[in-house]
Amino acid sequence: GDNAKTNEKNSPIKHSDDDSERSKHLPKQILEVGCGDVPLGLDLRNDLLKMKSDTGSDARLVINKIVCCDYSETVINILKENATAQTNESLSPSKATAAKTAETEESGVSILSPPSSPSSVLDPSSCLEVDYIVADARELPYGNDEFHLVMEKGTLDAMLSDVKMGVPNCVNIVSEMARVLIEDGYLVIVSHLNANTTQGLSWLDEVVVPGLRAGGGDATWEIEIHGSDGNDGSDDDEDDDEGEGD
Repeated sequence: GDNAKTNEKNSPIKHSDDDSERSKHLPKQILEVGCGDVPLGLDLRNDLLKMKSDTGSDARLVINKIVCCDYSETVINILKENATAQTNESLSPSKATAAKTAETEESGVSILSPPSSPSSVLDPSSCLEVDYIVADARELPYGNDEFHLVMEKGTLDAMLSDVKMGVPNCVNIVSEMARVLIEDGYLVIVSHLNANTTQGLSWLDEVVVPGLRAGGGDATWEIEIHGSDGNDGSDDDEDDDEGEGD
């Protein structure tokens, strides 16, 4: 679901309408919690760089910070290694360029190549990179109101498998996600649980709502649910699956 954080009570900082309008166009910061080895943040970054390639627009004018965090140091190290390898590959001469150079040398003809266009050269200082950090989602290493978008995919589902501590841990995670989210920001939760079913509604009541209240301060929240309408028999299917065994 999408949860939008707003605050209609007195704010310690008052903004004029002009300030509010300008803030809408400032670059955004994004945090992914429990990213795993297939982070959404990386997909988002790649989409933004494609936009830059297609339109010439600077991706950093839209989003200038993407952070993906995970509890596993092993996972984060792998992601960092993959990012470094990808950067090195992008900076190396292409095979096509190397082949053309070899062909020119064999023919004995000297050709002065035109300077590369800015779009064809990868300038690391102008690229949007993803920061990968090791962090406990129950105690995020960030201050209040730092990110415009905070998202997670399956982390809460995984934590709920712990019968004893699953619910309190998930409440804590949602609370931390709400705490670091700015006013008028968005919190996105991707879950296998369907909030339109009885089980999903219980999950909202026991995990999401208490977490938002604990971490959101005086904020008010608007919750949107995107998924099936709950009439697909998912609850019955889950019950049937639980009753089967070898």
